[in-house]
Amino acid sequence: LRPHIFLLLIDDLGWGNVGFNRAAPTREVQTPTLDGLVASGVKLDRFYVFSCCSPSRASVLSGRLPPHVETWLTDPSISNANDTESGWAGIPRSMTGLAAVLRRANYSTAAVGKWDAGMATPQHTPRGRGFESSLVYFHHQNDYFTRQEGGCALPPASSQSQARQAASRRLGAETARVPVVDLWGSPRGLPDAPAASVHLRAGELYEELLFKQEALRVIRSHPPAYPLFLYYASHIAHQPYEAPAEYLARFSSIGHPERRVYHAMVACLDDVISELVSAFRARGLWEDTLMVASSDNGGPIAAAANNFPLRGGKYSDWEGGVRANAFLAGGALPPAAAGRAYDGLFSVADWYSTFCELAGVDPADLEAQQANEWLRARRLPQLPPVDGVSHWAALSGRSAPPRSEVHLSAQALLVVRGRSLYKIVTGEQPYSRWTGSVYPNCSAPAAGPGVQQPLFADLRVLGRRLSVSADPHEEAALTWQQDCGAAG
Repeated sequence: LRPHIFLLLIDDLGWGNVGFNRAAPTREVQTPTLDGLVASGVKLDRFYVFSCCSPSRASVLSGRLPPHVETWLTDPSISNANDTESGWAGIPRSMTGLAAVLRRANYSTAAVGKWDAGMATPQHTPRGRGFESSLVYFHHQNDYFTRQEGGCALPPASSQSQARQAASRRLGAETARVPVVDLWGSPRGLPDAPAASVHLRAGELYEELLFKQEALRVIRSHPPAYPLFLYYASHIAHQPYEAPAEYLARFSSIGHPERRVYHAMVACLDDVISELVSAFRARGLWEDTLMVASSDNGGPIAAAANNFPLRGGKYSDWEGGVRANAFLAGGALPPAAAGRAYDGLFSVADWYSTFCELAGVDPADLEAQQANEWLRARRLPQLPPVDGVSHWAALSGRSAPPRSEVHLSAQALLVVRGRSLYKIVTGEQPYSRWTGSVYPNCSAPAAGPGVQQPLFADLRVLGRRLSVSADPHEEAALTWQQDCGAAG
């Protein structure tokens, strides 16, 4: 029996911004749905992604490690006419997408939320990657209420462009741009196209709630007898930091404005996930569903996320940038696995092969192999094979974890030797600071690389704890553990 698969990819979620990674409850971190799913599921303790969003998304959809598919945050429309295979942003054209592979096993496939894996040709869009229906935005981000993105460059000769160019020069910009609504839909059987009617009907509805509506429609209309693959890539918790008023009110006691909005956004997403899981249950799908969830990268400590107690954040290869919140849940989990942690080394690329095993299909990418013949003839770079490995036997308790190393980036590598895990990080790494349990706050503002670091909260010599100050208030300030009241 092939399980339904619910893949949840959360944007910019910090390690310390969920309750299940907190040693003790806090009034700010409110994620009861996520915490409950982890408690009854499997927490992945060593799940690794790329340090920013586009490469992780390309990895999960292609089964390649990020260094083998995408390592840049490029404009999704970029192209190189000399290389029609890999000369585009996102996933190379002839790599077979995860949804396309699952369709071979008669899965119905739907994508909802952030795409950010290429859009330069119809083959790069959700429809071209095997999704039968979708409602997505293509870029790294858009506005939560207007759904507008930075904009498209106007033709230089147009009168509108000339007027905008003059205004742009006054503002220090080089190119005149007009904002565009970045919302695209692919109703079942139709190509991707601007979702103008959906956008107009939604008005200023918060975008995550719009995506929730689409995911609920997919779940409620799905025939239970056929397997479903639902890929839900949330906009939350990526910038711009915007949240519905009722969620902001729940966190009004937090003085720091960005931290208040960030926690409000995560709480909103937790409620969205609750409704989606309830819909799976109501439709009679949950007992046959494998839900997997992770963040696409570490939380951005340059903004409002917190990866406490890990070092670093988004854009760095430290643990806070590449070790992501991740778990499995649902009725399709092996009974022996539920309620425990899995410490095997796991890459975001491994979902591809794990899902293929569950679906009973071969993960080998024959389309990429055929494209390599064309590439070789033109002396262009080859498309690498699928890197992902299946963890299903290990998760089921039938084998040891299959992965012994993860190539994180050009500057970082993880290797398992015996019972030890080794990590090498080279080069200049941005956002290398540690954060306290309450972050950002008035004494530890979110900032760029090279800012002052906090002292360790638990400093020990020969097993004996040493206080950094005799004054507990000063110690809290020096270790960035405290809120700053109305100012923080």
